[in-house]
Amino acid sequence: MQKRHDTQMLEEMVKSVSARINSPAQQVSEASNRLSREVEATSGTKITAADAQAKQTVLRAEGTKNLINMAAVSLVILALGITTKMVLSALPDQVIEAMTTPAIATPVPAAATPTPADIAPVPATNWPPAFVPEPNQLEAGVITTNFSLFREKTVRIGSQNYDVVAGHEFASETDTTFSEAWCYTDTMKDGLALKIRLGFLEPNKVAEFEKPTAAMLTKTGLSKSDVQKLFDSCPWMDRNPYVQTTDVNPDVFKFNEEVTSDSVDRLIAAVHNGAKTIEFNSPGGLLDEAIRGFKVIQKAGVKTVATGGCESACSLLFLGGSERFVARSGKIGVHRWATDEGNADEVEAQMMSAKMLEITKSAGVSSDFYIAGARTPASDMYYLTPADLIDWGVIKLVS
Repeated sequence: MQKRHDTQMLEEMVKSVSARINSPAQQVSEASNRLSREVEATSGTKITAADAQAKQTVLRAEGTKNLINMAAVSLVILALGITTKMVLSALPDQVIEAMTTPAIATPVPAAATPTPADIAPVPATNWPPAFVPEPNQLEAGVITTNFSLFREKTVRIGSQNYDVVAGHEFASETDTTFSEAWCYTDTMKDGLALKIRLGFLEPNKVAEFEKPTAAMLTKTGLSKSDVQKLFDSCPWMDRNPYVQTTDVNPDVFKFNEEVTSDSVDRLIAAVHNGAKTIEFNSPGGLLDEAIRGFKVIQKAGVKTVATGGCESACSLLFLGGSERFVARSGKIGVHRWATDEGNADEVEAQMMSAKMLEITKSAGVSSDFYIAGARTPASDMYYLTPADLIDWGVIKLVS
């Protein structure tokens, strides 16, 4: 189809050249005719017929020359046309179409303005990324030795918060009990970091308080009672939390630590989780926390057993049991309660005495229990005899 189109264009070009060649010939013929008419019209003038014929001959010669030139030009154009046709015939249709078809610019659509729905949200990136260890990363049979586990608790003294840290040294990751433990806190004074050692703990023993020196109290601005409060808040571990033992009885909770807010929290959690018996081996601690624990134990109706020494505030926890026993290795010790600064003032003493009497009464225990403690100095301890335990209603059996 494209070849036919090009041939038609060539034929029209030849016709145009021929028309241009014929045009001068016609002009010469018309000029000759005009000259003849002029000669005829001027026959009466001095121009002779010979002169007119001579002019006519010159004009015809010039016309013939023009015709010859035009014919030569037309032959050249015709030859070029034939050559072009031959070249176009040899080319593929696709090339001919590309050469002859004018390019039409394709309009580029304007970029659409993105809408919020078209914009994908960029995910938030946390940096640095938190490391989450995969389970069982260590090879089978590999055991970690000589490592420490730490627990931390924030305690407020006055207007300042203290981070109390308890560290526990384990000889092996398979050990259920630590080999030693220690407790400390830090504080900043005059741009210097001061480490305050609070105490230490050995397995199956009572935590020992490290009495602060006068120089340390001066440097830190703490009082002895402040340090004692920090020590009472030491978050000790009773066992390795990463070792599952099969000999642990979920029905029995062993209370082998001082009476603090944390230890009482753990006791309450054990009761809520279904513990039916609580075994005590504790040197005592905070009376207010002991009263809080007493109420939970009494309401839950669990049994209490003194497997070791249950002294001071621990004796109040013991009285909360619906059934109460004292093992051969156990004993109940009472004494006069006191604050860390010494004996309480009269108002505070009366209020605490009222609480103690209320507890003994609700537990079905004789007031002699309270009197025995009130007669014993805070620095000493009175241990109830087997007769005291029975006569005062401290041990309680349910038939």
